[in-house]
Amino acid sequence: RVLRDLYDTVDVANTIVTHDAGSPRDQLVPFWKCISPHSYIGWGKSTQLGYGLGLAMGAKLACPDKLCINVWGDAAIGFTGTDLETAARDGIPILSILLNNEAMAIELPIMPVATKKYRATDITGDYAAFARSLGCHGERVTEASEIVPALRRALAALPLDGEGLGWGASRPVKRWPYWRQRAPITRLRGHTPLQPLPIEGRGFQGMGED
Repeated sequence: RVLRDLYDTVDVANTIVTHDAGSPRDQLVPFWKCISPHSYIGWGKSTQLGYGLGLAMGAKLACPDKLCINVWGDAAIGFTGTDLETAARDGIPILSILLNNEAMAIELPIMPVATKKYRATDITGDYAAFARSLGCHGERVTEASEIVPALRRALAALPLDGEGLGWGASRPVKRWPYWRQRAPITRLRGHTPLQPLPIEGRGFQGMGED
């Protein structure tokens, strides 16, 4: 119902949408009918939960005149939800639809013992309040009749023409994403100073010595 109401409410021809890993992918793929090229960012299940939020933000930067939507679940927001603050701070207006069933439901059949003993698949939280605390418009909908009105209020809060979209000036920053592990552990503990070592081809730098 949520996805059907979303589809019927937005201007699909002027929308870019993406799912998330896990259940939202299986729920959105069969029912979203694209009518314009490059309007659906589809991807497999090999990426971490929460990946769709960044995709929607990137799509908005690339196409500021489009409505950009990510559809995710209550497990995914636990991975990357604080990047809602990034969207608010940097003026990246997107629509984020969170399907909240208070569980990692897709895992229930394979985790019965962990669920019973430790509630390992249970998830709780007021994500609308969380979004508001990060500077976003946030609403929690508990009745089917309120889906469309809530969507319209959210759309009214977005500058869909790109007005207000921007990002701060940046400067090159050295990143250290990996530790090279060829040196003995005693040297990694500081017996021999580690020097920056370029990693060819990707623009990143690592640490280590050869």
